[in-house]
Amino acid sequence: MIVQVSRDRRGVILDCQGSLTRSEISQLPGTIRQHCDELARISYLMIDLTNAVLSELSTADLQALASLALAKAKYVPSPLVAAIVARRDVVFGLSRMWQALIDDTGWTTIVCRTRVEADRWIDENVIDICEEATG
Repeated sequence: MIVQVSRDRRGVILDCQGSLTRSEISQLPGTIRQHCDELARISYLMIDLTNAVLSELSTADLQALASLALAKAKYVPSPLVAAIVARRDVVFGLSRMWQALIDDTGWTTIVCRTRVEADRWIDENVIDICEEATG
């Protein structure tokens, strides 16, 4: 899988393309650990899976990724706004399962079908959360 990373002053966007292989799945926890410091300095995270294929992702893999998110949530600011863009039904379903599994992180999350919807949702929620934190 190819992951293109883009940043702005508020967050990080991961644009994922291609198939996530079994080898890449096993490397994900280490990759996420490497970026924990960066995650602690952002307001939002968008994972765009529009062009991704997750056919090798198992329920156990999904649970492991959720467990990692729960463990790392203490290092990531709450409230983090996280959006996943998933157009394909299987990817959307897996993303919703992950969303349910990480509910205890305190992050505000959504799974959207389009990038436009995710962008709009992030803009609305990052502003609201920033106002709540300062208000």
